[in-house]
Amino acid sequence: MKQRDEGRAAGGQMVTGLRFHPLIEQAECLVLDIGQVLLQFEPPRLASALLPEGERENALRHVFGGLEWVKLDRGVMNNQEAARSICARPPMQGKDALVLDLLRAFPDQMHPLPLSGHLAAFKARGKRLFALSNFHAEAYARIRGLHPFFDLMEGLLISAHERLLKPEPAIYQRLFERFGLTPAQCVFIDDTAANVAAGRLAGMPGIVYEGLHSVTTGSDPAL
Repeated sequence: MKQRDEGRAAGGQMVTGLRFHPLIEQAECLVLDIGQVLLQFEPPRLASALLPEGERENALRHVFGGLEWVKLDRGVMNNQEAARSICARPPMQGKDALVLDLLRAFPDQMHPLPLSGHLAAFKARGKRLFALSNFHAEAYARIRGLHPFFDLMEGLLISAHERLLKPEPAIYQRLFERFGLTPAQCVFIDDTAANVAAGRLAGMPGIVYEGLHSVTTGSDPAL
């Protein structure tokens, strides 16, 4: 995840010195996940950056790994409601302020990954760019304001806004209908294999993202 982007955009199949996967070269539209594709999302790293050592294990289990996280992604809870719910149970009782601060602070620690640096070159070559992501509404509002590369996208479909989650079939249909996309003309890039598989069932080719090497030639991560 620490690869450097080097070079400048060029013609043909070369973008910033890299030759990209045939599915990307052939696609009219790139549909990109956000966490672990465009921005870092690694809960252990976030917990280490934002919490005292003694609080990290419980936060990983009860905040990042709790049912409330899924409800935040689905848009049926806000940060305050999630913090209250999490802290109604041991061992998180009495830690409402800590949990709320964590929920508000983690988006600032989601730093850009290498693929985000290639979006402008893709767009310059005529690729249409979209995002499809499971994301909390308040966290999304924060990252949207922090990272100018989102302005390169024609549309972003965020789970909390739709009250749908990947890999539910309905969220893919919502994407296609909302932006008038033909699934076969897209390629979906996501770090979760189940999400890519669901996109494929909806007619959209996909690549499981495991780093920049996953979307360049010489690898075969397509589903």
